[in-house]
Parts: sequence; structure tokens; C-alpha cells
Amino acid sequence: MLSSTEDDPEEWLYTDLWGNPSETGTPYLDHRCRADGDLMVVYGHRTAYESYLFHDVSPLWEQEALDAAGEATWETRSSGEATFRPLCAASVRMDDARWQPFSAKDPEGLREWLAWACEEADAVRSDAEPLVAQASRVLVLVTCNGRAFHPVTRTVAVFVA
Repeated sequence: MLSSTEDDPEEWLYTDLWGNPSETGTPYLDHRCRADGDLMVVYGHRTAYESYLFHDVSPLWEQEALDAAGEATWETRSSGEATFRPLCAASVRMDDARWQPFSAKDPEGLREWLAWACEEADAVRSDAEPLVAQASRVLVLVTCNGRAFHPVTRTVAVFVA
């Protein structure tokens, strides 16, 4: 997984894997997160092409889309493969930092943030409470949500392992 840098946090939004300019960019991990950490925030473009990049993440703030969402797989060399289940999603202003945490003090702090996210979300799984109680890792996917007349909104989808 590519990671952004503090100097150029959005570089990969407009760059392909080889460093060339790209309208679709490349999904990437926020530089304040660790790929094998307990909380990963990943950004990617929503495109007009179905099943391409973060296209399928974009509508997850709607309950029907979240209910139909499948699991996400995250794999690193050091930690191996982990499966994350969808928990909740929201349509938020792009500058709402509350939806983009980069670390948690401890497992309880992580679960407190997840409980907050479920309360604030537009869409929440019906089995959210036990998922939050058992969560040990979180994957947050962020993309444009394509809502007409809302160019500054983003979909933030929260998955838990």
C-alpha cells in the first residue's frame, strides 16, 4: 500500500503507481497511519467506472448500499491478511477531521471512536454493537461521494476486524 507524505499528503490522488500524472490516482494510506496498525485511513478517487478504484465505496453512506457491502481484505507483509466487516458510513464535509482519526490511545479509545461513529453515521449495520465491542482494528475508506450539488462532501466508510 502506498503512503502519503507529510510534505505532499495528496500526491497519490493524482499520480499512478509509476509516478506519472493520473486523473484517477492511486489509493493510498494516510502518512499518519501504519499499514500494520490498529487504525488505517485510506483515500482514493471515486470514478465514473463501475467497480474501479473507490467507485463502490462512494454510495456506502446510504443504508441499502452499506447493507449490501461485502468484507474488505487488508494484507501486509508483516501482519499477513486481515478481513474487515463494514460497520457504518457517513456523508461528511471534506474538512470534518472527526471522521479521519489516525491513531487510538488504546483498544478502548478505538471502540469509543467507533461508538461515536455509529451514532453520527448516516448508515449503520444492525449488528453494530457487537462489532464495536469486539473490534481490534479499523479500516477507514474515504472518497468523493458524488452527491449532486455537494462537491465538498466525502463518503467515509468504517470497517472493523
